[in-house]
Amino acid sequence: KNACGRPQRLKDVWGKDVYDCYHNLESSCFENVTNASGDVVEAELNTKGAEEPEAALLPRKYWITIGAIGTALVVIMVSFLVVKKRGEDNKSKQSMELKQLN
Repeated sequence: KNACGRPQRLKDVWGKDVYDCYHNLESSCFENVTNASGDVVEAELNTKGAEEPEAALLPRKYWITIGAIGTALVVIMVSFLVVKKRGEDNKSKQSMELKQLN
């Protein structure tokens, strides 16, 4: 979250007080709020019980793509090595047959 510098930029643009009001759950901004009907009500935070987000190097969909590409490359490399080995075996068999005929 802090690696990109976004929190600092938001504080620079809006000010630390406004940033804290929206990003600090213990801020006094969340004690009482006005709802759509104009009534002052107590704020309910995290009503769905969501966990704190975890920072990740890449989103999961990219890891799946990278894994699929990596697997495909390994299969191609192994196939190439098998074909190459069979070709070498065939050449050695042919040369042995030629030696036996001579």
